[in-house]
Amino acid sequence: MLLVKRITAINGNRSVNPNDNTPLNTVVDDSSPNDNHPNWPNGLLVGATDAGRIQPGDELEYTIYALSAGGGAAGSVTICDRIPTALTFRPTAFNTEPPAPGGTAGERGILAFLNRPADANDNGPLAYTNSDDGDSARFFLTGESLPSACQGASDNGAVVINLSTMPNAVTPENPTDSYGWVRFRAISD
Repeated sequence: MLLVKRITAINGNRSVNPNDNTPLNTVVDDSSPNDNHPNWPNGLLVGATDAGRIQPGDELEYTIYALSAGGGAAGSVTICDRIPTALTFRPTAFNTEPPAPGGTAGERGILAFLNRPADANDNGPLAYTNSDDGDSARFFLTGESLPSACQGASDNGAVVINLSTMPNAVTPENPTDSYGWVRFRAISD
């Protein structure tokens, strides 16, 4: 499983950081082997590895891209991403997006695109609740015990989502459910 993290919006702007014009809408190669695999869909890895100048109160959107790039299906894929220090998770960031199956009514601060035929909304992104309910994502508060996939403590909160089983990519976008992304937003302190 390959994971690549990018900053994909600041204060809702997906083109540039409004504070200093750092581009946010281009494909960036950070020279990590994770973003150089030939089976990534063309143009998917959009965003900045360094967003440039941030001011208190700015809202940053993080996107974690995932690609099943092994020799077989990746089973029980769980992504755990800790909220960076000096940021506060925005629990209502995706309340207006279509809800993921199984979640209860409540705040939705996690958005994911997993291009699975069983998903609602014509295979578009779905919003997951922050609580431990029927959907496959959760936000863990600072100090809460994290699942083993996180390998450590929750110093500033963490976003955790179970992507279940993902078939391995044999070519870019083939099969279509061999890649996806998870998104959350946080406010700069």
